[in-house]
Amino acid sequence: MKGKPVTDTESIGERIREEREWCGFTRTYVAQALGVTEVIVGAFEDGTAMPTADQRAQLHLLLGLAPGRLAGRPLVEDLPPGTIACGPGPVTHEDRYQVARFAEFLRYSSSAARKEAFDG
Repeated sequence: MKGKPVTDTESIGERIREEREWCGFTRTYVAQALGVTEVIVGAFEDGTAMPTADQRAQLHLLLGLAPGRLAGRPLVEDLPPGTIACGPGPVTHEDRYQVARFAEFLRYSSSAARKEAFDG
């Protein structure tokens, strides 16, 4: 699902789980941040419950995601050529994805960026 919009066969829950794991957060940590139980976070992730609009906004902030990413907006991989280099061999799509995702996390993790992105 990395870098791809959510489709009929994919869910917001799968995106939540993928991004939570990318950040290294436990369900318990996310639950505490949202003010819900770990069971509720599990229900979001397995698709048996849908987070409210406010909870989705909180998740975007917590996970360092650009607005709309949980709903399927793709990660913008707008890295100029030569931005990253790795060991022997060419830079892979996965390499570019990981760097772009980290850049997005940093961009939307600062309080000023969050306020601008989510408060307008």
